[in-house]
Parts: sequence; C-alpha cells; structure tokens
Amino acid sequence: MRQIFRTLCLLTSLFVFALPGTAFADLSVHLFDKHFGIGFHTYDDDYPVTIHHYHHYRRPHYRPIDYRPRHYHPYRYGVHWARYRGYLPVHAIVGGDEPGRELVICQAHYHGGMHPGKVIGDRCNITYGGREILRDNFRILVGNSVRWVSKYGRIGDAVIGGREDGHPLYVCRARYRGGIHPGKVVGRNCNIGYDGREIVRRNYEVLIYA
Repeated sequence: MRQIFRTLCLLTSLFVFALPGTAFADLSVHLFDKHFGIGFHTYDDDYPVTIHHYHHYRRPHYRPIDYRPRHYHPYRYGVHWARYRGYLPVHAIVGGDEPGRELVICQAHYHGGMHPGKVIGDRCNITYGGREILRDNFRILVGNSVRWVSKYGRIGDAVIGGREDGHPLYVCRARYRGGIHPGKVVGRNCNIGYDGREIVRRNYEVLIYA
C-alpha cells in the first residue's frame, strides 16, 4: 500500500511543470517533498523564483533570485573611507609626497564640515580659515580605481573628500616647496596645508574615479 501511495505521489508531482502556479501544483510539490525529501527549484516565464525546502503542510516560500553580480561592492568602484586605527590600511591612496615621506589622503571633521587633507604622523592635516589644522580622529581614503587629471579634466567624476555648508569638497593636489600636497578644491583653487598655513594654489590636479 505504501508503494502504491509513493507511486501516486510521483505521478502527481509531474504536474508541477505542466501546471505551474496552481493549487494542485503546490499540493504535488508538497507530497513529493514530504515523502522523498527533495526540494524543487523552478522558473516562471516572466519572473524567476526559488521554492525553498519546507515542512509538512506549509505552503512554499517564494523569493526573487538575487541578480547582483559577484563583484558587487557597496562602495563606488571599490574606493571608500576607512577609520584610522593607528596604522595605514592596505591600499591607502597616496596623494603626494614631500622629502622623506609619502602623503596619504585623509578626511576629518572640523567646524561642522568634513575636510580632506593629508596624513602626517598620526594626524590628518586639513585646512580651514587660513590655517592648517591637525586632527587626531580621521579616516583614510582606500582603494585603487582612481587617477589624477588636470583641473580642466572631468570634474564630474571627481572623488568627494568632504562637505562644507552643503557643498562637496573634491580631493585635489598641488605642488609647493618641493613637494606635492593633497588638499581640497575651493572655488577654482586647490587649498593645501603647509607649515601651519592654508596655501591657495591655482595650478593643481583633481582625483577622479578611474
């Protein structure tokens, strides 16, 4: 008798593919899964769904299939800001250099805004109000899909290093006193910090997404 019942369940389950989406199809999936321990995966013509394994007398749970690519990343092009924890993270982006050291790009809060700058020692040096400000709590720009272009390049693809009064502050760099210093775009200039002062440079480069 048990063998006959199993045979009937097997025949009934064949209607799953002939009559998708019907109550009879749901019943056949349930009977087949209950006695043979097999879950089904089926696709509708308009929208693919997955029927998950379920227990006795429960209707199957449908969910859309995840179409995100395997290389999906929550940050644009893999570039993001990482909090500084006493060491430079892997793939920290170098924005310039001066004799004896490289200058990594950072950002820090100050006076209600977020300002991009450069890492020197364990501090992020930013500029504000004509002065160079040293901040202990900051983040590092991390990634590798970026490149530098002239200020006359594609500013629309520029990396935003912070905001002030609701306006974006793009990451830039400029030459000064034998070095290249990261800073922020303010108006048509690149403002960098040097020796405690905010230096305004007219010739500079802008960091954009590659």
